[in-house]
Amino acid sequence: MLRIQLGVGEDTGAEELDDATGHLRDELLELDVEAVERPAAGPAPPGSRGLELAVLGTLLVTIAQEALPVVLATVGRWVSRQGERSVTIELDGDRIEVSGASSEDQRRLIDAFVARH
Repeated sequence: MLRIQLGVGEDTGAEELDDATGHLRDELLELDVEAVERPAAGPAPPGSRGLELAVLGTLLVTIAQEALPVVLATVGRWVSRQGERSVTIELDGDRIEVSGASSEDQRRLIDAFVARH
């Protein structure tokens, strides 16, 4: 299962993060993926705004191995269109962060990640 965590600026509210996550989820659902889910949010400890945002900004993507390059390329393009946003992608304990790097740098990072899996 591929875990995608959206990174947003400190001034981003829960509603904006929820919308951004929903838009990325919609794009991923257009691909050949088995599922794109949001993790279940359990009761948060008092004052734990960070936990709430972490859950709102997380997607769990179930894919076949051969779909990995297409999914990651889609995530990379999404980040490129979002300005200051970033995503952390995790698969089998391996993590990469895709952020405002140039398209060429993003492609190299994603290609290296795909090659490891």
